[in-house]
Parts: sequence; structure tokens; C-alpha cells
Amino acid sequence: MKKNNNGAPLIQILNFGMRGVGKLAIVEQFGKDLFNESRGTVDCSLYSLQEKEYRIPSLEEDQEVEEKKFKVQLWSLNEQDTKDDSLLTHFFKITDCICLVYDITDRDSFDSIDLYVNKLEKFDFTGPIILIGNKSDLDDNRAISPEEGKELADIYAIEFFETSAKTNEGIEEAIECVVSQYYSKNY
Repeated sequence: MKKNNNGAPLIQILNFGMRGVGKLAIVEQFGKDLFNESRGTVDCSLYSLQEKEYRIPSLEEDQEVEEKKFKVQLWSLNEQDTKDDSLLTHFFKITDCICLVYDITDRDSFDSIDLYVNKLEKFDFTGPIILIGNKSDLDDNRAISPEEGKELADIYAIEFFETSAKTNEGIEEAIECVVSQYYSKNY
């Protein structure tokens, strides 16, 4: 079991998707409550690492609720990193969960999710995966309906969320979902 510097269990989550879908914005909103419209992921993949403490209730034999404390790291890769199989092999070995991210205003980003799922299958990733349709604050420019997002998630038997990194809508719920899936499978 991985631990952070304070000895708490550590769960590492990777945002995975096309350039411009808001992977870094989700990371920064999650870790710093920060939104920067003009920046993309540049340079180092771990540049966008954010860590946060979580507590999840767990039922023990006597059915009393005991809170388990752990750390969550959320990070994203720049698009160049997703083309390097040796780098992906490394990242998939250290990643516990994946958030597949597309932009609700960009049909190509939605259509590319199949390619990202194929990469996960190629590298035998077995951790929890969720699908995130980001930029829900741009509903007037929507190219993918929530129903389409849900249908795609159902095909892969994964959970679906719409989020807005700009308004912080849905991010906490999405991360809590994938963390809960990992936690229930591994603790």
C-alpha cells in the first residue's frame, strides 16, 4: 500500500484525455480552488499534481461507522506524454484510478475517448475509471448531450459526471466517486 509522507494511504488519480478538455483546470480546481482560463499543461507531467485529504466512512463488523483517512493525488498528463508508450507504462503502473475527460463543446474530444480506453486496455489498467464531460458552464455551446455521455459510460460500465472546472461544479462528486470505488475494492 502506498503512503504519503504523513503515513496516510495514498490514492493516485490521473486525468486522461485530449488537449484542451480542461484536465489541468480540474486538477487546479480540486487542489487549490483555482481556475485559470488561459493555461494548458506544459512541460512536466507532474507539474499538475495536487494532493488533498479525504475521509471515507467504512462499516466494521459491529456496523459502527469508522472514518478512514487518506490522501488523494490528482494529476494530468500533457498530450505529448500520452503518445509515449514507455512513459504511459510508468504512469499506469503508479496510477490507481483514471478520469477520462472530454469537453462537452468538442465532438472530437468525445469521440477520442475510445482511443484512450484502448490505451488503458493495451496497458492492462485495472483500476476504477470514470468518464467526465467537462465545461458544463458552456451549455450554450454544447456538442455532446448528457445522455450521450451517459450512454458512452454505460458501454464501458463506468460512472459518468459532468463538471465545470470554471465553476467547480461536479468535480468533488466525481473524484469522491472514483476514490470510493478504489477504496471499496482495496481496503
